[in-house]
Amino acid sequence: LFMYESASGERLTLYCSKVTEARSAFRYRADEKFGAVQWIESGFGWVVSGPMDKPRLKSIASAAYDQLENRPAPGRSSANQLISRRGS
Repeated sequence: LFMYESASGERLTLYCSKVTEARSAFRYRADEKFGAVQWIESGFGWVVSGPMDKPRLKSIASAAYDQLENRPAPGRSSANQLISRRGS
C-alpha cells in the first residue's frame, strides 16, 4: 500500500497484492465519490484509487504501470544479498 496526499488534502492510493489470476487490462470502477483503476501484471494485482476522475486515474495508473514494468532489477551484493534500489 502506497498513499500520496497532495497539499490540498487529496489522496491517491496504490495497492498491490500477489495474485494467481491471468494478466488483465486496465479496468475502471467507481462509486459515489471514488474511482479505481485495476489491472493484473506479472503475478500481481494493482489498484490505483482516489477521487472519481476517470481520465486522471487512468493516467496515473498508466504512469505507475510504466514505472513498475521498466524498473531495473534489484542487484545483489557479493554476499548474494539483495541491495535496495536506493543503495542502502
